[in-house]
Amino acid sequence: MCGIVGVIGPHQPSERILQRMVRALQHRGPDDEGFYRSNGVSLGHRRLSIIDLSSAGRQPLLACDGDVALVYNGELYNYKELRRELVREGYHFSTKTDSEVVLKAYLAWGIGAVERFNGMFAFALWDARSRTAHLVRDRFGVKPLYYTVIGSELFFASEAKALFAHPACKPRLNLDALNQYLTFQNVLSNDTFFSGITLLKPATILTFDGTGLREHCYWKQRFLDPATAGTHEDIVNELRTRFATAVKRQLVSDVPVSAYLSSGIDSSSIVAVAAQHTPSLNTFTCGFAMEGVQGYEATFDERALALTLARHLGTNQAAIEVGPRDMEQLFAKLIFHLETPRLGMSFPNMAIARCVAESNKVVLAGTGGDELFGGYPWRYLHALGHSTLEDYAQQYYTFWQRLIPDEEKPLAYGAALAGVDQSMPRKIFEELLLEKHINPQSPQECIKNALAFEFTTFLQGLLLIEDHLGMAYSLETRFPFLDNDLVDFAMTLPISSLFSDELQLSADKLSTLREQHFEATQGKRALRDALSCFVPKEVAQRKKQGFSAPVGEWFRHASRPFVERHLLAGELVGSNLLRKPYIEEKLSEHLSGTKDHRLLIWSLLSLEFWLRTWSRD
Repeated sequence: MCGIVGVIGPHQPSERILQRMVRALQHRGPDDEGFYRSNGVSLGHRRLSIIDLSSAGRQPLLACDGDVALVYNGELYNYKELRRELVREGYHFSTKTDSEVVLKAYLAWGIGAVERFNGMFAFALWDARSRTAHLVRDRFGVKPLYYTVIGSELFFASEAKALFAHPACKPRLNLDALNQYLTFQNVLSNDTFFSGITLLKPATILTFDGTGLREHCYWKQRFLDPATAGTHEDIVNELRTRFATAVKRQLVSDVPVSAYLSSGIDSSSIVAVAAQHTPSLNTFTCGFAMEGVQGYEATFDERALALTLARHLGTNQAAIEVGPRDMEQLFAKLIFHLETPRLGMSFPNMAIARCVAESNKVVLAGTGGDELFGGYPWRYLHALGHSTLEDYAQQYYTFWQRLIPDEEKPLAYGAALAGVDQSMPRKIFEELLLEKHINPQSPQECIKNALAFEFTTFLQGLLLIEDHLGMAYSLETRFPFLDNDLVDFAMTLPISSLFSDELQLSADKLSTLREQHFEATQGKRALRDALSCFVPKEVAQRKKQGFSAPVGEWFRHASRPFVERHLLAGELVGSNLLRKPYIEEKLSEHLSGTKDHRLLIWSLLSLEFWLRTWSRD
């Protein structure tokens, strides 16, 4: 795993500026650095050595007498198979790295070679023979790549902060992205919090040459394809085989591989398979200070169950406890590395990554299992029982307004947000939700479409969090559920393989299920059946437990002074982005216990620290 930067255009940056850009990503690659400068092209690389630890793996990699240059961030899990194929075609290799396989694959098969890659990656390839640059991102968007065009020049980097090391790039708040965030607690488009800085879409090749920019999507999700045929037993057996293969495939490394371990089926099954191939596997769990915590948050600490699992699976288990003071102390660093805030309380992700990175470079995580196999059944309820597409889109949009609903925006938005198009979040939402035509009266199509929507929005946010916060400590996070072969199979599972038999998922009954029935039902039927052989039965059948800290209680008590100090007298209040009376009202409702605004409070704190960290106006 690494960090890459580049500037392509007539005004070549000085060596000093290029070094500054590259060294802004030192945390992504502490092991080595490299540079390439030639006739209007400047590339830089920071290396985290995982495969072939020798200096032969230094980048940029060059070919064709220096006319072709590659800077690469990621892991190609099928690189050995591709390397054997390239050797048969007459190509020679001077390293054992997967990055050289990427370079030689381009020479052999062109930029379309990316369709053969099974892995997580973001890379830039410059071909002087055609004066063409290609920026490429993996299928699922595991590894990020940001870019901007200023005049006739293309700037790109693994993180936006590297772009700001160049004097032409300045961090200015993107109000349209903020409008999305305040609606969804996420940015659904490929915008970022920085005006003019764009996140390259997953599964995309961005080509830059004398004619400008061109985008090509080389892979599309297939949730609405015809369902896989076969009995439930056939599906379970195939799923079990593909899952075990995916985990084993992602163990390729020249440094030890560790794993996160919760009390759920996703991470525990990964650990079970990995432990069969990894002697003395190290596993890690994040728990929380639970003193005084009541209600639904009282179940958030998974350390006891994780320890029982670790003993059952024979791993070297370590656990940390995170409390309100840890949250407060991590906030500034978290926002610096995250750059664009997304989704819920991510400081536990950062805290556990810091712990793992003290002794490991690579960790396996269970992200993706819920999004692929129907792990959020209470959400899909809102996609059911509609007679028209308009009603379907409206109800689902209403559900996904996690922070400030449209009807409250006139009360919430201050003068600085007066000029934003308040209807834009809904337009973006509907464009993504209704990308493919569906029959709103078909529960099967509605749920599969909901899965597709979450795969391209919610999962994308989770992956960006994992990358930015893990790499803050030079930690590479891998996701076995996001293996090409496993994903392709999962996307064509019938609805009956996702939910329990008790739901009786027939078209005439799904739309009339009562909410309390659907919420209480476990999803991931086929996955639970397939992985039950790896973990104890009580784990395989355990209800979904999200990875979240009890911040609702912390905000009311231990962290109340922190919250009030930053939200009532900080940068946010002075920015005129939100009205102070609105903030005071929501804070009062939460502190009194009359309403739960923990997501909003977390997000407002994130915005406060973003303004402190990045606002230069």
